[in-house]
Amino acid sequence: MTKTFTSDHFETYKKCPRAYYYKYKKGIKFALHKDTYKLGRSIHSLVDYYLRGMPLSKIEANLDETTQEHWQNITKNPLLSKKLVFTEWGFDILLTENVWLNGRIDAVFQDEQQSCKQYIIADWKTGENLPYAPEEKYQAMIYMYAFYKSQKDLGIEFEPHQLKFVFVSTKEENLEKQILCSEEMILEIEKKLAGMVDEIESDIDFSSNKKSCAFCDFTQICE
Repeated sequence: MTKTFTSDHFETYKKCPRAYYYKYKKGIKFALHKDTYKLGRSIHSLVDYYLRGMPLSKIEANLDETTQEHWQNITKNPLLSKKLVFTEWGFDILLTENVWLNGRIDAVFQDEQQSCKQYIIADWKTGENLPYAPEEKYQAMIYMYAFYKSQKDLGIEFEPHQLKFVFVSTKEENLEKQILCSEEMILEIEKKLAGMVDEIESDIDFSSNKKSCAFCDFTQICE
């Protein structure tokens, strides 16, 4: 039987197996925080339109103050001046025989000024602080792995050291967290993701992590 995982599957299980059980085994979903969701959706759409060369003057004139502030911060980021490779690139990549990884990368750029012609995966963060240890985030792992493994289908060719992942905060100007990829990292990511899939699939208890209860949507129904 084919299984599909996203970064949220892994992050949810890592935070609390019981939350994973409710969300992905039982299919229980809670409404997203409206303001945070609206801001994130607006910024992602604005960047996508901008990178596609669409006119934005009328949209910009009607932005609320918070969205305008985030938008101004991101337009000042040097990343947007680099060569665009993809914007809103969706992927399904095979991890193991019956396991697929699914996701959507905000944007991929290429730094033509560097001798190695480095590829840069960018992820815009609007409503949360940048991770303390970005290399431990499953989103970064999956996106780097997927882009590297898809290069033949994309008609490009590069080595792992030519790839970089960047979390970009839109709350402050030029606030970023970077991860430089390597061949060892790609191998470690593949091993870690496969191991996490095995752990999830073999779990029969999905025990709760009491340390996460204060910030969990499922507190009211958790047994």
